[in-house]
Amino acid sequence: MNQTFPKYPKALGRLSTDFNIKWRSLFHDWENSVIGSTNTLSNKQIWNKIAIYISNSKRKEKFKSEEFLQENMLMSDRRDTNDKFDRSSLKSNASVYSQYSLRSNRELHTKLQNFNQKIDHIKDKTVSLQNDKMLSQSETCSNKEVLYDNLKNGSHLLDMFKFRKDATESLLNKFSGDHENGLDIRRKSSSGVTLDYVPSFGITQLEQQDLISIKDYLMEAFRDQHHPLGVLNSKISFCFYTSYGCWKVKPTSILSSQAMKEWEMISKRIYFLIRKLFPALPVESDVCDGEIISHQSLLYPILLSEGIYSTLFVLYASKCSQSDETYRQRTYTCDKKSNKDLISFLRIESNLLPMIRSNQFENAILCLKQVKEQYCPRKMLNQIENTFKLMDEAKCEVLGKSYILNADNIMPLTIFLIIRAGIPHLGAELLLLEDLMGSDFEPVMLGFAGYCFATVKATYQHILSDKFFQD
Repeated sequence: MNQTFPKYPKALGRLSTDFNIKWRSLFHDWENSVIGSTNTLSNKQIWNKIAIYISNSKRKEKFKSEEFLQENMLMSDRRDTNDKFDRSSLKSNASVYSQYSLRSNRELHTKLQNFNQKIDHIKDKTVSLQNDKMLSQSETCSNKEVLYDNLKNGSHLLDMFKFRKDATESLLNKFSGDHENGLDIRRKSSSGVTLDYVPSFGITQLEQQDLISIKDYLMEAFRDQHHPLGVLNSKISFCFYTSYGCWKVKPTSILSSQAMKEWEMISKRIYFLIRKLFPALPVESDVCDGEIISHQSLLYPILLSEGIYSTLFVLYASKCSQSDETYRQRTYTCDKKSNKDLISFLRIESNLLPMIRSNQFENAILCLKQVKEQYCPRKMLNQIENTFKLMDEAKCEVLGKSYILNADNIMPLTIFLIIRAGIPHLGAELLLLEDLMGSDFEPVMLGFAGYCFATVKATYQHILSDKFFQD
């Protein structure tokens, strides 16, 4: 009876679909729609195919917008004076037009009837007074004033009705004009930067300026809805979110490794397509002017949008939920302490107190807070590196450049930074950063950025240990 059952069956994962088979149809259809079924095209022919694809996509959108505009213009021209408003316009304008137009007509009709009755009464009275020769000048003047007032009121009502009618027509004309202007503005904004040309960089050689031009081109291409790479990016983002980030899928930790492997395969496959456009790029990875060039460094700052990174982060947060909960409770308890109590708790040396009170150290805390706002692993690593640079500037400003911080001083200061920064899922952030770097992680760890990352990770492990609250 004393049997232990695993949380997941041992056969879980053996029947999973191969990543290449899962995404093969999407990439195959994209290549057929852009390049074609043949694989013997030269680089110039491929760029011509892309330019034709962009031109056709823009032409289709322009045709749709112009057709929509022509239909609206024809509908507005068919309106005559007898049938100006159709059923839809009557429903939409009933609350605007009928409330005062019908009411004004009734009031005008009633007042005109009263006006005619008064005129008839005045005529009868005038005839009788003329026969009796009792009409005085004052009465004539008063009757003329009454007649003039009534005529004035009647003409005022007629002018008011005409003014309201003209105002309604001007509002309708203004609405149709604004709609046409809105279509023109949307058409201009959607065009963006012109990308239907054959670039001259990254074809035969790869220098620093060529690499910058390639990054700028890819940044615009993956965001353009008319470019084939922009279409591919939108399809991949939707399919990846549907696979791992949809609300029907529970974010379990067992899916984190599978999602990361799948995303790395997608990035490599896109990089293989980009190498057809820019043959000067290295096959695997290479160093150009001290910068590592690979599919992670080239594509992750562009492809890792908020949606894809959030999908991966939710899976990693589920994987590190227990350790992050312990870390969050302990940092929350320490964050309640004042600076004096926290410094005493961490046993920071007294000569470092002016360094903690300096403005550069406060900037280091703000810089570390921005790690959770980044989506690219390189940018996250740069934020950690900049944090330690600001801490070193605070040390040089207060203690001088000759003073050296040893490991016994750096660890408490780093704990102080992490507590005040308040990053809730630091374990998930560090683990996701390490996995996203992939093969580029080992070369980076040899420099100053690797030292900063290792220090933050060691500090996180120390907060989780039982020695953290020991005296």
